[in-house]
Amino acid sequence: MPMTTRVQVALAHLREGVSPRGMARILGIPATTLRDNINPILAAFDRLTPVLPDGTDIDDFDDIAWWCAETGGTVIIDGTEFAVARPADQDEQRPFYSGKKKTHTTKTIALCDAASNLLWATPLVGGATHDLTALRDANLPVYLADCELDVLADSGFQGLRHDVPFVELPTRRRRCDQALTTVDRFFNSSLATNRVRVEHGIGRLKQWRCLTPTCQYEC
Repeated sequence: MPMTTRVQVALAHLREGVSPRGMARILGIPATTLRDNINPILAAFDRLTPVLPDGTDIDDFDDIAWWCAETGGTVIIDGTEFAVARPADQDEQRPFYSGKKKTHTTKTIALCDAASNLLWATPLVGGATHDLTALRDANLPVYLADCELDVLADSGFQGLRHDVPFVELPTRRRRCDQALTTVDRFFNSSLATNRVRVEHGIGRLKQWRCLTPTCQYEC
């Protein structure tokens, strides 16, 4: 199989979630032959280094901080979840049950720049993990505080100001207060408008079906 075809088939497997057996039927070749051709490509993908939008390798968080400083001075973070099959053991189900999604999920915290470029994602944790806990487990607050960039986040990261001084969070109405003021509502609306960029980055991430439990990633 030509190298270009092998790469295209491997990418189709990851992007569209077609199983190796199904892909082999489409191409009219034995499944073992297809696996022999794309397994080295998948292994090579696993060794790829994350890169910035300009193609520069990301060696550490300083590279991400530099890029964000050069492209708007803003870091946008948000949590996102991926549905997973329910574990058979009930004790194993609890860490993965998401009260927000009402199903079993894994969670990651995505980090984007002001242009919706997805720059980093934390290791997957169980869906029951709070967004702020997942962020702290990945030690990201330390790096966010050191970079001194404006960090935009939603209300799921309440309490992050204890770790990161330059974080913008939605203004919430206190229990004893009246409704939010016009200024508060305007601030929340502006913050949401700027934060939507991370949703665009996450949307592109979720286009890769290999991240869903229905994709038979292992060949």
